[in-house]
Amino acid sequence: MTERNMKSKYLIVGIGGMEVPLVFSPFLQHEDVALAVRNPVHSAGFCELDSTGKWITSGKSVSLELDARQNDAAILNEHLGAGSGQVPCHPSPTAFQNAKH
Repeated sequence: MTERNMKSKYLIVGIGGMEVPLVFSPFLQHEDVALAVRNPVHSAGFCELDSTGKWITSGKSVSLELDARQNDAAILNEHLGAGSGQVPCHPSPTAFQNAKH
């Protein structure tokens, strides 16, 4: 696999009653990032942007023994943006409004 088509890794983490995506380098282990976050991890896998700028997910984390879920791409797209060509580095304001406090 070349760097050009290397997928990123991600975790879906429970924070404040909501599921939040974390996207990170494929050179890190899912388990190491999960330990650093110290919040419950709901799913994990690989992600990338498709040709339309939407996040797609696949695979699983061997170190955490967790699979990518069917709704993970929707979570990434809601929190990190989709289709704009630019990915914001924070969740959308509506994500915080919908969170349980």
